[in-house]
Amino acid sequence: MIRHFAILSKLTLICVLFTYGCGEKIKPGNKELPRPAITGVKTAKITKNAVNDIYEASGTVKAENIASLSSKVMGEIKTINVKEGDPVKAGQTLLTIGAGEFANKAAQAEAASLEAQAGLNMAQENKLLMDTTYERFKKLYEEKAISRQEFDEIETKKKVADLSHAQASAMHHRAQSALSEARVFQGYTRITSPFNGIVGKKMIDVGAMAAPGVPLITVEDPSAYNVIINVDEGLAADLIKGTQVDISLDTSPLKTKGTITEVSQFIDPATRTFSVKIAIAQKGLRSGLYAVAAIRGKPRQTLEIPASAIADKGQLRGVYVVDNKGVATYRLITTGRKLASTGTVEVLSGLTDGEEIIVEGTAVDGGQITGYKQGSN
Repeated sequence: MIRHFAILSKLTLICVLFTYGCGEKIKPGNKELPRPAITGVKTAKITKNAVNDIYEASGTVKAENIASLSSKVMGEIKTINVKEGDPVKAGQTLLTIGAGEFANKAAQAEAASLEAQAGLNMAQENKLLMDTTYERFKKLYEEKAISRQEFDEIETKKKVADLSHAQASAMHHRAQSALSEARVFQGYTRITSPFNGIVGKKMIDVGAMAAPGVPLITVEDPSAYNVIINVDEGLAADLIKGTQVDISLDTSPLKTKGTITEVSQFIDPATRTFSVKIAIAQKGLRSGLYAVAAIRGKPRQTLEIPASAIADKGQLRGVYVVDNKGVATYRLITTGRKLASTGTVEVLSGLTDGEEIIVEGTAVDGGQITGYKQGSN
């Protein structure tokens, strides 16, 4: 009995000690570990906004009208009357080609034309004379003053005079055509400007031999210019005539507007691009300048955050997301393009619409904003 009592007493003591020890422990969830305090920060709630994608394409400035002039005849360049950049007027002689045979042919054709003209004049006079004689003899024949044979002779002479006149007229016409042709060929020895403009590029010097079809000089019209760009085929459905485009030139601070006037239907299989012509009204340009066209795409919804909110840690990029208790948690994000006009950065992944982040100040991962009230910082 005594032994059983002793065992019971020990069990009772153990239970009392266990109960006392358990009463002193912290129950899970009743207390939180202290967090670093965050002060002097500013938070903002991020929401999706509609933005237009900007596609930039480099291109080249070209005059609306550019004439590449070449010779139609073989010959030596005798004179060049202009320099690159000189203003010229329509019809002005830019250079001459030595081709003496054309001058000789023109002189021969002119002499032949004068000879044919003299023959035509003689045939004309003879025809007039025979017409008058025929009318007089016709009247005499009707009055029975002359015989039928005499009248037939006069009638035959009239027909011969008519034929001679027709022959002389044809010869004169042929001579005139030959003269015109000779003068045209002679004109090929003079290269003239087709319109008012400026000399673009001179590709030959005095003494060199001009060959048919080989460019000698270019003239461009400075009144209208275009920017020619090559655009990725993915934008084929977005670009239409009349679309406004922002144009900038790297050679100067010039920025201007342009309007799409032509969209090529041919896609280059090697580069997967197509060409687009953009008309610009800016004066004082020249062909060959480098230009950049900024094309606005269709609007889409995206998340944007201030650039100041991004906290880079080595190769990692993230932001501090704030929960409803003001606790800041560092979260990795993927960013897209930076919008210089608004100072914001596009977030492609890592954040969702409606979350609150720290946009200014220094934060600590796991820290808590002092005096935080949701929506008031």
